[in-house]
Amino acid sequence: MDIKTLLHNLREEVSCSVCSNIFTDPKQLSCLHSFCLNCLKQWQRTSHGQDTIRCPNCQALSRVPETGDLKDLPTSFYLNGMIDMLAIKECKTNQVRCGNCDERRFETS
Repeated sequence: MDIKTLLHNLREEVSCSVCSNIFTDPKQLSCLHSFCLNCLKQWQRTSHGQDTIRCPNCQALSRVPETGDLKDLPTSFYLNGMIDMLAIKECKTNQVRCGNCDERRFETS
């Protein structure tokens, strides 16, 4: 497999199935599907449940965190790592921001 194909496959892996963009703050539902936080918030507005959210992919129900805020769903650190790796491989930036912390600071190594 050549590098171009590998990067294409990696980009597909780290793309949200709702917005088709690279994940931004990927959150994981109990069915293990992940979506951008903002996509989930928009999706929740279209559904009628307050304490559950239906997965856009498989339609499985997931409980909304007790706080009522979807930002408290588990973060997909795996996807954040893959996004960081894609940025490094594509060499689109001189500095890569950390995908695993809220501050999004520049990595030191």
